[in-house]
Amino acid sequence: MSDIFYVNNKFNKVTLNPHFHEEYTISLVYKGMHLFSNEKDTYNVEAGMIQVLNPYEFHQTKDSSWAHLNIMPTIKQMNTIASQMLQKEINSQILINTMIKDQKATNLFYSLFTSLDSIYNNRLSIDSKVVEFLEYILKYHSSLKAEEIVNIDINKNKLSLGLEYINSNITNDNLSLDEISNNIGLSKYHFLREFKKETGVTPNQYIQIKKVNKVRSFLKTDASLSSIAYECGFTDQSHMIKVFKRFIGYTPKQFKNTSPIKF
Repeated sequence: MSDIFYVNNKFNKVTLNPHFHEEYTISLVYKGMHLFSNEKDTYNVEAGMIQVLNPYEFHQTKDSSWAHLNIMPTIKQMNTIASQMLQKEINSQILINTMIKDQKATNLFYSLFTSLDSIYNNRLSIDSKVVEFLEYILKYHSSLKAEEIVNIDINKNKLSLGLEYINSNITNDNLSLDEISNNIGLSKYHFLREFKKETGVTPNQYIQIKKVNKVRSFLKTDASLSSIAYECGFTDQSHMIKVFKRFIGYTPKQFKNTSPIKF
């Protein structure tokens, strides 16, 4: 699922002849304006808007200067999530709305793109963000009908098994949403949704919190920050500091040097 093409593109006064892509092309414009037309209409996409080109949809650009973040999920990736949402096989191509002006969709897109573009990305983080973003646009900005989406009750034992599997693979950077869900016999879409509903966080956030708590324990010793990062399963010391500060508000060094308040 994390094998998804992404790129940050910048264009200056570009005109493109009619063409199509074999994947979905989903772009968040962050500068300028993109004037383009597809088989149905002509559009002006401004900064802050998401533009979508469906597979095999002919489109062209006319004298535009703009910059956008772009991801290209495949038909198979989109259909996998959709089939899990509907609990049935998808036999026709799903159409995503050409223009999306939705702050939550924008936030989910940006979170996914920055994760893809980060040197500290991992499969579980990216997989989760791909599922969250695609689920959202399929639910609110596609040809899928809301009443067709199936809500199923998840056995709590399966969530417990998923949690146990995560805890036993807490330092595995190659851990994926597919691996977890396959081991407990649940689709990744339903596992992610129910895990977040039950805990309030995604599986990757849960792992980061567990690692941060482990760092806090090590900070009571004389171990170096580099050795603590290694022992707690971080890529390197810089990654550990970044994640630790995100959850605690201090760097590990600041936290270690802060004296507890005595009553």
